[in-house]
Amino acid sequence: MTRHPATRRLCRKCHAELGVDDSRCEACGASNPVPVPWYTPILGLAIVALLFLLLVDFSDVAKVLGFE
Repeated sequence: MTRHPATRRLCRKCHAELGVDDSRCEACGASNPVPVPWYTPILGLAIVALLFLLLVDFSDVAKVLGFE
């Protein structure tokens, strides 16, 4: 199975081919972080915000803050 040339990852230091999930080059040992899609932090923030809205009792928060 041949891979498309655009999906190949190369080591920054020695330009050896890296695996899909490799963060270290096996040839020279250089660190090569795996790229993350741009939407990953936004999706994580949305999940945390949704959990916050579902799990927090806002009437108790209002009592603690003195709004009631």
